[in-house]
Amino acid sequence: MVMPGMSGRDLAERLVRDRPGMKVAYMSGYSEEAITQHGVLAPGTELLQEHAGLQQLLQTVRKTLDR
Repeated sequence: MVMPGMSGRDLAERLVRDRPGMKVAYMSGYSEEAITQHGVLAPGTELLQEHAGLQQLLQTVRKTLDR
């Protein structure tokens, strides 16, 4: 979500604009609650915590692709 020069959300929006239909999930060290409360992501957007394990990563990717 936080990167030098632009946010992860900005990058995702650019990529989706160039590739309509692209699926996006986010990864952040911030809590999902903190991010959605500050309006960074819309509620329901897939967000993976930075130190998630392999199983959580796989579940998040699957959930994102199934949307």
